[in-house]
Amino acid sequence: MKRKALLSIGALLVIVLTNAVALGGAWWNRSGEAESRLELSQRELRVPYRGIDRESSGLALSLAWRVGVALDGEDSYLERQDNRSPRWLDRAKMESLGFDLPDDSASVRRKAPELARDVLLVLELDGEAFRRSLERARQRRTAEELKLAVLPESKEKENRRKSLDNELAREENESSRLFVIDAGLDSAALRTKYPDRARYAIVQGQIRPMWRGREGDPVRGYVSSLSVSAINVPHALRALVPANGDRTKFSATVAFGRRLEPWIEQVTVSGR
Repeated sequence: MKRKALLSIGALLVIVLTNAVALGGAWWNRSGEAESRLELSQRELRVPYRGIDRESSGLALSLAWRVGVALDGEDSYLERQDNRSPRWLDRAKMESLGFDLPDDSASVRRKAPELARDVLLVLELDGEAFRRSLERARQRRTAEELKLAVLPESKEKENRRKSLDNELAREENESSRLFVIDAGLDSAALRTKYPDRARYAIVQGQIRPMWRGREGDPVRGYVSSLSVSAINVPHALRALVPANGDRTKFSATVAFGRRLEPWIEQVTVSGR
């Protein structure tokens, strides 16, 4: 009985110590002036599905982010809007981030997971990367419309045109405006390069090499993840966040602290 009591006390101490470390880390992260502060909307903060009882458990908003794409004609390697292997993350950039890439491209493909590295990533809100993505969507809409113009009128043509209109509308009004635009190892150097703290946030993330396996394809980097994929909503602000499926628009002031970890300071509802 005595041994079991000691084990229980030991387990309790571990829990208390773990919580103390976590709380201490959160306090340190939020102490002093925020490293950056972004005004994100429902486009960047996705609400999870929730049941009727919204008070019984915590609420975390998923952080929606993308990686910049090239415009048509700039780089045929990048064809999809959601590609996480951007043009700027080439071999030279990867090597500057500390990657020791094999000369054999096929080896990169096999060893990609084990070659992943933790780095610092720059997030840009509603900037040049988003404008380029929007321009690419409009280019695609125009190109597809030209193809449709020579076809006879039909239900299939009408449906295709509606689909293209919806795709462009999503890009203009719903898709995330938050893009990963750069990576580095020195936060001070990145902040000097991107001084606007209301437009750019520096976060921790992970990059790995990738190779698509086609003749002539270069080795590039792939943005695997951000260290924080979701942000907890303080209990006092939960009632302001619309339920999943509610078209009410909202925005949240998200601060990033000393440890580059985010928290929500304020939520504002702006209507439909």
